[in-house]
Amino acid sequence: MYDDPYHVEVVDPVGQRSRGAPVQFSPTRVTEGHKVLWCEERERPVPRLTGRLSGGVSVGEPVMTAHREPCRPPASWPEYLPPFLLGALTLSPNGSAWVERTGPAAAPRVYDVFDTEGRLRERVELPPGRRLIALGSHGVYTIRRDDADLEYIERFALR
Repeated sequence: MYDDPYHVEVVDPVGQRSRGAPVQFSPTRVTEGHKVLWCEERERPVPRLTGRLSGGVSVGEPVMTAHREPCRPPASWPEYLPPFLLGALTLSPNGSAWVERTGPAAAPRVYDVFDTEGRLRERVELPPGRRLIALGSHGVYTIRRDDADLEYIERFALR
């Protein structure tokens, strides 16, 4: 079980490190819901941009294609989720770090927001069904997927 708190370390341009305070969390047990969502995400079509190259120059119109992989679950699952997964970090233009937390399978996505010194400043919960794709100077950009698997980009203003 993951009972050690996690923290953020910030390295400045000259190599000086500052370590933020430990962040406590309650471990989430891996459920069948987590396993189903994991497989669904891997089986979802992934857009690929393709085109022809001629002498290093793209020729013709790019074509969007979808690639679909069958789900191959791991041989074993952990009993508990760690506080965050690979790829959980998104950096904002103001230097803050947003770390997506793990949690119950059907819960909205929650982010720990750290300042440039590695201090936890706030927790942000996205509206249900949204996934963070980018942070701008004044907004949070998310993807919302509808029942037909169409995706929509949304922008939410930052406080």
